Amino acid sequence: VSYGDEIIWSQKQTNILVEDPLFIEAALFHISLCGARLLPTTSFTPAQFVTSHNILGLTDELYDIFMSLMEDTCDSVETDLIRGSIACIYDSIEEIDNLPSFTFSLSEEGSLFRIPLSKLITSQVELPSVRDGGVELQYRITLGIVRSGSFSYHTSDKIIFGMLPMELFYVAINTDEHRIGLYQN
Repeated sequence: VSYGDEIIWSQKQTNILVEDPLFIEAALFHISLCGARLLPTTSFTPAQFVTSHNILGLTDELYDIFMSLMEDTCDSVETDLIRGSIACIYDSIEEIDNLPSFTFSLSEEGSLFRIPLSKLITSQVELPSVRDGGVELQYRITLGIVRSGSFSYHTSDKIIFGMLPMELFYVAINTDEHRIGLYQN
């Protein structure tokens, strides 16, 4: 199957002025969670696509906004660059399956791409508790999300796409034009 005609391409790489950039970058526009723009006063945020990392790194501002939106169910825990640093407790598998999605586009007027939070889960543990004479289950999940500055060689002002979020897309890299192409799986 060929997806060449359906790939959406980013604008030219934002760090192209660096003679030998270490990471391929693309500008992400309209970053939202549950349809609400997370950075309404910012036109775009640069993202680095890095196959040597596993999880999603958010800028400090995006991380703080995300945590404030999820504060009823999620807490920051010790940073783990393999599994993430956000732990959440839910009462049912349905709640986990219905977690919101991050959305973004690769241009000001571009198509939206989705990163369902349920696809960023790196661990899930059942937590039985006794209530009213019966056993009830809660579920503790870890989301593969950290602050971008937690990664060596990365600054906290860029989003880091590791392998876990990249697996949601077919990713194409055009090294001649310094652009990223995505097609949603």
